[in-house]
Amino acid sequence: LLQWADPSYHYSGIAVTKNFLGSPHVDELDQSYQYAISLGDFDQGGELCVSGWCQGKSDSEAATTTTGDYILNVVETHNRIARVDGRQVHWVRTWGTTNQDDGNGNHNPGDRYSLIFYDTSNRNRTTPNPLGVDKAFLLGQDG
Repeated sequence: LLQWADPSYHYSGIAVTKNFLGSPHVDELDQSYQYAISLGDFDQGGELCVSGWCQGKSDSEAATTTTGDYILNVVETHNRIARVDGRQVHWVRTWGTTNQDDGNGNHNPGDRYSLIFYDTSNRNRTTPNPLGVDKAFLLGQDG
């Protein structure tokens, strides 16, 4: 997958989850951005929410200020890969399926699997992205 998305990206680990729904958090040990993809039979929600700051400012301005415009990126990762910065606050939205009744009266939101490629080594440390997501990478997939 990463050979296609970014052959030069070095990752030190892969988090594999099933139906993970965590509270907003920061991956403090990350040394670079992450690649995230989700898979499964859900068809509503499940987006990755990533906070950001200083939209419209240069990276150097944004990296040196603690005030500015707060932005929330809601990133679709279902069957597509995204480059996000886990060093910004992020979480997964709840998810479900159009038909959540399994036929026996039980609620079934569907399964959501995720793969997160991350780097906690010092090999290729990058500057944190104050926007939280690499929008150019996301837009490049639409073409």
